[in-house]
Amino acid sequence: MNITFRKCTDKDFEYVYELREKGFRWYLEDILNGWDENAHKDIIRHEMAEHLEDMNIIVYKGNDAGLFTYYKDENNSVFIDMIVLEPEYRGMGIGASLLQFLIDAYPGVRLYLRTYEKNPARKLYNKFGFKVYDTETNYVWMELV
Repeated sequence: MNITFRKCTDKDFEYVYELREKGFRWYLEDILNGWDENAHKDIIRHEMAEHLEDMNIIVYKGNDAGLFTYYKDENNSVFIDMIVLEPEYRGMGIGASLLQFLIDAYPGVRLYLRTYEKNPARKLYNKFGFKVYDTETNYVWMELV
């Protein structure tokens, strides 16, 4: 698969916001009973301030196709913070390729994530061997076992 990455920069703020809105708005409207644009922009500003070096724009066949954020935590485990794809790039195997990339890049290292309970991507995570190890309201924590 012809996937590359470019490091996310502050200039990508609007792109990241639009991606999150396309990818997560319906989940958050379900959970929060609405979408607060200013609140979500503040969340993204905070995330970019804290993890900009971990944020990667997914490039597929020369086009920006999504966002892939992951980092090693204080326990040397890899936290998959976000995989979000433009709608036209979903269902093409890109998410599977990203998960396989991490599995290959970090053999023997704990890989884990937090996702919405109703996220259809849970089927993909399960296919790769991720299992729920904890829950909280509207979310599940999953790790590769």
